Amino acid sequence: MSTLIVHGDSPEAFVENVGHYLRAGQRLIYSRNRWIAGGVISIIVLSIFVLVLLYAFFVTASPGFAVWSVLLGGFLAFSVYVFWWSLTPPRPTETQERIPSLRP
Repeated sequence: MSTLIVHGDSPEAFVENVGHYLRAGQRLIYSRNRWIAGGVISIIVLSIFVLVLLYAFFVTASPGFAVWSVLLGGFLAFSVYVFWWSLTPPRPTETQERIPSLRP
């Protein structure tokens, strides 16, 4: 597991990935453009893989292909959700709501 911290909303923004457990204390910094490119490419590759598995299921009628396509389809949906979530700007905290000078 790791924590994603999105800094800024401009083109110069970056994403910080803070590790836990085996990667405790390690920080990986990605530019926002690289983060978007990596996310889009991985989603496209995973989508193609799921479509190939579904095609194999319809051609062979093997339930193994159906099981793998459903599992990877669920992982694809979760990946799209995390990617979309990482691009949304952070919401102000309760303290920032009460004290306007603390807002970003």
